[in-house]
Amino acid sequence: MSFAGAIRSALRQYVTFRGRAGRPEFWWWYLCTVLVNIVTTTVDKLTDATIGINFVSTVVSLCLLVPTLAVSVRRLHDSNLSGWWLLAPIGTAIVGLGLIVAGIGALIVPAFLENAPDGSRLALVLFAAAGLVLLASVVLDLILMLRRSTPGTNRFGPQPGTPSQDPPTGSLGHPSHYASSSLNPARDATDMSGPGWPSARDRHSSHRPW
Repeated sequence: MSFAGAIRSALRQYVTFRGRAGRPEFWWWYLCTVLVNIVTTTVDKLTDATIGINFVSTVVSLCLLVPTLAVSVRRLHDSNLSGWWLLAPIGTAIVGLGLIVAGIGALIVPAFLENAPDGSRLALVLFAAAGLVLLASVVLDLILMLRRSTPGTNRFGPQPGTPSQDPPTGSLGHPSHYASSSLNPARDATDMSGPGWPSARDRHSSHRPW
């Protein structure tokens, strides 16, 4: 899948959490979000003196949040994993952020309490643990998103990019006579002997010279 094709697929399935998405689709979309964030951050920096807030990047990030979650869930489906696995790296990252907040608290609390022990060592331990947990979150997310696609059809649907196996259809959406003859010659040979078709004797006599 190309870069443009991945973007079209992700936007077309903006809130679709069913089905599957291959690795190219996910990583092309991820690159797109990174590039968009760079552009919007640059725009905010240029307009910071006028507006005073990161308005553009905030709005765009919120708009890209839902399709990013959707394509992430479909990427997990592609490797035959439930979409709930997405909570594993997110939950790990939340724990890491909680450790950072606890470390900041360990530094601030002694400043307001006279007899409180120095919390610098505890804060250092909490910050180190937070760094390890956040790193584990990134590694876990990479492992989940880099898993190989399940060949063929799994419980979430057919493999992305698999050509349709439906027979050719006629002008009204029904299988055409030529499609059925190419798929089941024996049936067509039987149908030719039914009403409306000349018998074998008539077909033989039609080839006689006049």
